[in-house]
Amino acid sequence: MFPLFYQDKGWTYHAYPSIFYAVAASLCLLALPRSERQSAGLLSRLAAPPRALVSLAIVAAFLPNWGTQKPGAVLVAVIRAATDRPNVALISPDIDTGHPLSRMIGGQFVSADPNDWLGAFAMALSRQATLSRDVAQATHYEMIMERYAVSKRQEFERLRPDIIISTKVIRKDDGPWTSQLMERFGFDAILAHYRILVEDETERIYLRDDYVRPGDRPPEQPISASSPDAASD
Repeated sequence: MFPLFYQDKGWTYHAYPSIFYAVAASLCLLALPRSERQSAGLLSRLAAPPRALVSLAIVAAFLPNWGTQKPGAVLVAVIRAATDRPNVALISPDIDTGHPLSRMIGGQFVSADPNDWLGAFAMALSRQATLSRDVAQATHYEMIMERYAVSKRQEFERLRPDIIISTKVIRKDDGPWTSQLMERFGFDAILAHYRILVEDETERIYLRDDYVRPGDRPPEQPISASSPDAASD
């Protein structure tokens, strides 16, 4: 668990794997017969009394992550009422914009790499290089950003996700990237085919205009043998 604290990985989805393995290691140790524990070298120091300290350390690691970044219940309820296992796309550098929200609504990301960290970081590095008057570096990162944004737009046009989870422009960290996609790379035209389903202080959920919830589709009518459609076949 040392890397978790040393790298200041203060996000829940980073912390939970560490905490899980700490608990699993403690349970494995408890499952060992006392004789094996005593012959296990360093593990022998985690015998009966110190196990309480190990448990205390696990609890201490868990407490800072008690308040998760889970989205609000109203947001989730509105999306679940309007969709059924939707395909989800993300406009944000951070995966936490759509995770665990996508899982909570029964959705599935249309892309294997849904968050925009590559494009957003390339944009930021290009701007830094421009301020430093390093034209070559600025051009290099600008090209990375452009390739990423164009590829993402083509993916959206091809896959037509049911739901798009977008960071609001007013969000300090992600606003510039969201604005870049809308104003420069044609994402405003893509979102013209969507309507705002629900939003909160930082996120906006778009639903595709022609999306029909599977349970709301009218049943298909059988075609009789004497109908014009059957005759044309």
